[in-house]
Amino acid sequence: MSDQNPERVESRLASTLRSLADGVVAADLGGRVIFLNRAAERMTGWPAALAGGRPLAEIFQISHPSGEAADFIRVGAGRSGRPLVLTDRLGKRLAIEDKTAPIRDADGSLAGLVILFRTRDEVSGRAGGGFAEVPDEILEGLAEPLFCLDAQWRFTYVNAPAAAAFNAERASLLGRVLWNKFPASVHRRHYQDFCSALLKRERRTFDLHDEATERWWEASINPFNDGLIVLLQDVTDRKAAEENAARLDRLESLGLLARGFAHDFNNLLTVIAGNVSLAHARAGDGSPERSELEHARQAAHQAQGLVQNLLTFARGGAPVRRRIDIASWIGECVAAHQPAEGSVLRVVLGPDLGEAEWDPAQIRRLLYNLMRNAEQSIPRGRAGDIMLRVFVDRRAGEAAATFEVIDNGRGIPSENVARIFEPYFTTRADDNASGLGLTVCESIVRGHGGRIEVRSQPGQTVVAVHLPGVVVPGAAAVAAARSHSAASSQTSRILVLEDEPLIRQLVFANLSSRGFVVETTTDGASTVQRYREELEKKMPFDLVILDLSIPCGQGGRETMEQLRAIHPEVRAIVSSGYSDDAVMSRYMDFGFKAVLPKPYDPAELVALVSEVLMD
Repeated sequence: MSDQNPERVESRLASTLRSLADGVVAADLGGRVIFLNRAAERMTGWPAALAGGRPLAEIFQISHPSGEAADFIRVGAGRSGRPLVLTDRLGKRLAIEDKTAPIRDADGSLAGLVILFRTRDEVSGRAGGGFAEVPDEILEGLAEPLFCLDAQWRFTYVNAPAAAAFNAERASLLGRVLWNKFPASVHRRHYQDFCSALLKRERRTFDLHDEATERWWEASINPFNDGLIVLLQDVTDRKAAEENAARLDRLESLGLLARGFAHDFNNLLTVIAGNVSLAHARAGDGSPERSELEHARQAAHQAQGLVQNLLTFARGGAPVRRRIDIASWIGECVAAHQPAEGSVLRVVLGPDLGEAEWDPAQIRRLLYNLMRNAEQSIPRGRAGDIMLRVFVDRRAGEAAATFEVIDNGRGIPSENVARIFEPYFTTRADDNASGLGLTVCESIVRGHGGRIEVRSQPGQTVVAVHLPGVVVPGAAAVAAARSHSAASSQTSRILVLEDEPLIRQLVFANLSSRGFVVETTTDGASTVQRYREELEKKMPFDLVILDLSIPCGQGGRETMEQLRAIHPEVRAIVSSGYSDDAVMSRYMDFGFKAVLPKPYDPAELVALVSEVLMD
């Protein structure tokens, strides 16, 4: 507008600050007062003429409600809404809240600070004496965006930070309508807030989201003359922190829920998967039931994976590490995976993969999620070509394995690559798209001390997982134990602590059928008693299998402590449906020789028992 002379505008704004209902105090970098408006004079009891040049701490004496002195010279802290107590010149105490903003010179260097404050309760005030003119450098030096509007929502003044926030020249903004500079969503959500401040002549403060720039502002709107003065404070970081805290709260609640049912659910899955596996082994090769039992066993394993998914995502469950032969184990995982219709999975294994100390269940879940994710990226009607490449690099330091899952899908848009590991983020429209698959993968990789990388372009995505923990080349000790299990079973006596009747029956039947002599107990006290009785006869049990959690009695951890006290050489395996318990992830620290997470297959139980007995 042609009548918007810059000097007249700044003079008008200076007058406006003097007449604000909120107190305004400005100080230079040395902490000396350079400005008080009328409201600040009234609330502090200091006339501007006397306050000028005095230490800020003398004029603006603030403390916490508890009486402890408050720290206010934190330039750039950008605080808002602190409950404080202001002590005026005559010793009267006044409840206030404040906001600080730094003053910067033309080079961007700190030059001081300005404090805006208001009362929190109704108080009686005194009129101050004289007042000083507001130096223009205070207005121009504010680091926070500040602008003025007339009654038709047109800009009448814009400082430099406000012009930068609107990504426009200051001169081009004068006379323009505010709502043309914000997205329509801002007008829809906050028009009433602005109207209330303008028509009711009342101060308004609220958070404003600018979707065009993805920034959050705390808007403080003050009426003056026939328009408004608006101060914005960037609170994007605060909003991100609040959102992250809320997400962590949701994850904690989810973790408590998951842990609450995981133990019982895994116990049931142990019974289901165990009996199905036994029935599958007994069925002849030509039996029509064998295929159906195989499908049931695969479904039980998938159910186990879902529980592990939830626990890993919600609590970042620590890995329950075991030594595995990488090549053999990958072969088992691929054999159990059913590719999506229209997709072909190719597996390329490098030479001498060797063995690794990993959590087999978690790494299986990692591979399953990556392969499923690759299959789901294939557009409808296109043949899917999925490749799994695995190789080990032993050139420097600790040997590490690399898993690469490569697909010929649609690719990931560059703007989404940075977000694919965020919880609940998904670009799929399916009803069952949870947005948790890659989040779980990242959690598993991080828990193993590795890293995960994604490279994508239209027509190809490569997800590379680098995992340390590769130990030695050659066949796994587990495989050797399996091949010699029969030799050790004839003379081995095993004591089992398990409170669930169905699992107790399953373990007894499974181990007894392999020639082991098995005795079961239902609580820790009786387990210790039976072990002591046999130890006194010079015939200690060769192995003890302890359930970690016994709801109505002494569990595996306390039982193991008592067994080690009477027989330090006791050999024991810990088992539990709580896969995130510290005893499961650090079992050797508690004296156990091995760990057996539930649910497990009968063959896993026999193999692990044989391995420990041969150790």
